[in-house]
Formats: sequence, structure tokens, C-alpha cells
Amino acid sequence: MCLPPPRPERSCAHEDWVGGLAALGEELFVCDTNNHRLQVLCAEPAGPARFVRTLGRRGNSPGELNKPTAVAACRGRLIVGEFTGKRIQVLTRL
Repeated sequence: MCLPPPRPERSCAHEDWVGGLAALGEELFVCDTNNHRLQVLCAEPAGPARFVRTLGRRGNSPGELNKPTAVAACRGRLIVGEFTGKRIQVLTRL
């Protein structure tokens, strides 16, 4: 599936630097690295993915992100790797 470039009015993206991508069910999770969050998109069978919500915010506490660059899905959880935070988080409440 090809994803269109983010549209600022729909995804609130301020920069175009995106990192990893993971699918969990019908949702796609995209690392919005420079905005310190994940963007959640809904995979549409006949058309571009639709923006749903964002996860996370800038910070160093559990659930907060510091330049996320990699994401993977495993057993209903997201594993997120951070560049600046130099850590890996396992997110269970999505």
C-alpha cells in the first residue's frame, strides 16, 4: 500500500521526517520523528489511508517519546525505538 504525503490540516505534521511503519489490525502506526509521536492511520481497502489520531508526546517518561524512529507490532503491543531517547518502549494501551 502506498501512503500519500501527510497533509498538515489532517495529520498535524509539522515536518516531513517520518521513520518506521507497523501494522496492527487495520491500523497503521507511523513514527512522526520530529514531532515526537506516532501517527495512527486506518488502512482503507480502496484508497489512501485515513488519519485517525496521534499517540505520545515529547518527553522521557513512560509513554512519552523522544524522536521515535522505529516501530514494530507484536502480540497486540507496539515496540517503539527512539533515536534521541536511546531506549525501546513497549506500549500496551493503544
